[in-house]
Amino acid sequence: MVEYLLEALPEKKKPRDPFPFGERDMDRLLVRLCKKIMWLDETKLFSMMNGIYWFNLFLEQTKSLAPEQAAQNRNNCVRLFERFYPLQGEPAFKGLAWKQFPRQN
Repeated sequence: MVEYLLEALPEKKKPRDPFPFGERDMDRLLVRLCKKIMWLDETKLFSMMNGIYWFNLFLEQTKSLAPEQAAQNRNNCVRLFERFYPLQGEPAFKGLAWKQFPRQN
C-alpha cells in the first residue's frame, strides 16, 4: 500500500488530488508495481487493492475525503478486482484465496 502511494505521488508538481485512486490510474500503477517478468504477482496485486479499499474508508471516516469520492474509489477497487480475478491462472493458489473482496483478514 505504501509502495503504491509513493509511486503515485509526482515528484516535482503538486497533484490535483492527494491520492490518485481513479480506475485508470490504479490500473496503470498496480500493473507496474505488481508485474513480474511475464505475469502479475496476484498476491501483491490483490493485497494492494484491499489496502487501497480500506485506506479510502479511513480517509472518509477522518473527513479527509468526501464520502462520495471515497465510495467511488472503493467501487474502482471492486471493479479492478472483478477484472483481474478471473484472469489469474490455475496455479495461482495464493490469488485463489481471494474469493471475496474486500477482505479484512
